[in-house]
Amino acid sequence: ANRMTAPAGPSGAAPLLPLEKSDTVILVAYQLPLTVSRAEGGGWEVEWDDESVLNQHALSLGCRVMWVGGVGCAVDPDEEEGLAQLLLEGYSCLPVFLPAALTDRFYHGFCRSYLRPVFHNRMR
Repeated sequence: ANRMTAPAGPSGAAPLLPLEKSDTVILVAYQLPLTVSRAEGGGWEVEWDDESVLNQHALSLGCRVMWVGGVGCAVDPDEEEGLAQLLLEGYSCLPVFLPAALTDRFYHGFCRSYLRPVFHNRMR
């Protein structure tokens, strides 16, 4: 059977198929697994945050990973496009830029009040 029409498993759910090098996994997180800061003299300094729970080394997925999430620092609206291009091309990251007030409400409201109780310690 090909990857799109694999037969259902005994529970009726689609079986888990191994990832192939040509696959892309999209990971959405509150914050990208990067450290992003302003460079002296302008521009940005970006590096992978190996201490992040979700980081490029810990997952070892063996396929392309596209990251989606916040950058963890304030970015002026006129700088968003340039930073987004840098992160997409150099790190396969798609940043989400939210105003500070919305970021706070999203994290302390939706993430902590709804998502965390549903998903925390539920993955097997």
